[in-house]
Amino acid sequence: MSCCSLLGLVSFILATAGHYSTDALLMVALRGETVVLSCGLPPAESCSSINWNMEGGFGSIVELVKNGGVTAGNRFRHELLEDCSLKITHLEVSDARIYCCVSDLFNSSVSLQLLKVTEWSDSVEGKVELHCFLDKYTGYTACKPNTGIHIQWVAEDDSPLQGDRFIVSNPSECFSKLTITSKPTDHHRKWKCRLSQNDKLTATVTYMTSLKDGIEEVFAAVGDPVTLSCGTSSHGVGGSVDWVACKKSLSNTSSSVCGQTNTFHQNNDTQLVITEVRNEHAGNYTCSQTVGQKKMLNNIRLHTLDIIVESGPAEGNTTLTCVLTCATECDKDFTLTWSEKNQQNEQNPLIMTVGDTIVKPLQLPVGLLVSEEVTCSVHSEGVLVASKKWHSVSLLQNAAWLARPLCIVMCVAAGGLFTFMYMKKRYKRNSGERLLNNVNNGKKQNMKVTDLSPINPFQTHVYEMTQDVTHEEQQQQNTCRREAVARTDSFHDLLQAVY
Repeated sequence: MSCCSLLGLVSFILATAGHYSTDALLMVALRGETVVLSCGLPPAESCSSINWNMEGGFGSIVELVKNGGVTAGNRFRHELLEDCSLKITHLEVSDARIYCCVSDLFNSSVSLQLLKVTEWSDSVEGKVELHCFLDKYTGYTACKPNTGIHIQWVAEDDSPLQGDRFIVSNPSECFSKLTITSKPTDHHRKWKCRLSQNDKLTATVTYMTSLKDGIEEVFAAVGDPVTLSCGTSSHGVGGSVDWVACKKSLSNTSSSVCGQTNTFHQNNDTQLVITEVRNEHAGNYTCSQTVGQKKMLNNIRLHTLDIIVESGPAEGNTTLTCVLTCATECDKDFTLTWSEKNQQNEQNPLIMTVGDTIVKPLQLPVGLLVSEEVTCSVHSEGVLVASKKWHSVSLLQNAAWLARPLCIVMCVAAGGLFTFMYMKKRYKRNSGERLLNNVNNGKKQNMKVTDLSPINPFQTHVYEMTQDVTHEEQQQQNTCRREAVARTDSFHDLLQAVY
């Protein structure tokens, strides 16, 4: 019996009039989330007469909101909003039920279901099954056909699963099964189940598989930090944690490990932190934790990704080499790709594998200044697991660097020119003063004075000489000319050097 059926004959009359539908609106959420269930009332409707009921077990009804107020026992996680919607926080499995919003003239219902993933393993056949389905408080119930629901399994980076070891089957629209032929490196690997309704993504749940004697794979870019997890925590249980790398214990991090010193430290949550990854850090790591009489292990393979830059001769090509250094022998499912501005670049599809290393070169043509960066990425079974960027020198950067010496040259030249003009002006002023004194003393007669004050207010007179200057003055003029020519030639030579 529906929680809305309490209205009896009134509900039947409203349904006949088109105000009520017996089909509940489906809403999908995840455990622990917060949801808002819409009542769907007209904007003018008041919430003072609103009641929210929840369908209970064995046909019972649970009253959540009465006459616009949340009942006493439900105020912790339930709230009535201004538009009469019902807000529920910290969702639990018991919240997956049918809810009814009831008023004097309008009624609606919402079916709240949780998207859930469960695991079933067969260690004999090496199979792992992940079941993704819509769950109610009573458990899974097959949904009706033509609901517009579609469930899809994807990898952690939202890419489709690739490979023959993945099989997907869908017994119903609201149930999907992923069968995995497992391998050791599926340990602590994450899988995503996505639910869409009417081509709109509604909910996504992530699930991580744990395999006995499995190996966790971690990929890290050189120069970046990386954190390796032990998988368990010793807080409150008094357990001891020991990390081993390159066949050496990391209890004393001051000693040389993997050819490095002082690059490891262990935080308070049993995690191992490498502050700056280097190619030498690629290898196998083991975390052991003893709690009472039980000892737990977690094995990790750390692979490192790096970019090596090699410049050719002057004005030659620049070669970038993407290098994946594997902990042991590289898996055949590892691939390297180059991309430029989020576009795949396969000008050189060559990939070489030598033991524990995979390399992929990329040649940049002469004068490549249009791209700001290129990225090398490593994929495992088509899943993006790590990437490293290389920044090229842009045209603006080159212009800025060229402008710096040019600015220096121009400043030096401007300083020299200013000095020359200053010396020339000082020379003319001194010469004028000497000639004026000679006039006053009656020693020179072939000189006239022209008044040009209206043209240059800063200089009252300009003296135009008609007599030859002395030998000493001529030498001073020649010296100034030679200095000016020398500065001009030096400025020209520096410009030629820049260009």
